[in-house]
Amino acid sequence: MRGKRAALAEALTGTSDDHHGELARMLLDQIDALTAQIERLTARIEELIAAIPAARGVDADGTTGPDAGTGPGAPVLPALDRLDEIPGISRNAAQVIIAEIGLDMTRFPAPGTWSPGRS
Repeated sequence: MRGKRAALAEALTGTSDDHHGELARMLLDQIDALTAQIERLTARIEELIAAIPAARGVDADGTTGPDAGTGPGAPVLPALDRLDEIPGISRNAAQVIIAEIGLDMTRFPAPGTWSPGRS
């Protein structure tokens, strides 16, 4: 690679001008705008999930409510936090899981019925 360093530097010299800078700025501005929209939607999703009583946590004293389960010693974390603790599941994935399948697991068969070799 050292022998090709000069050739690489020569190939890259003068290939970018003001026009390229403008295009790059436009693309970066689009990324910033989309990121802001994603942040607003994520906050709204968090609000809607927090409004679901079954998604709330429980404080150490047994109190439930919109902010319950987030303090020290909370026996039950909010649903998003519980799912987020699972390796491989991010907070965004937890939001998708709740949106797609909900919180009521009684509609699914017992875990043992999914085991291979069982009928």
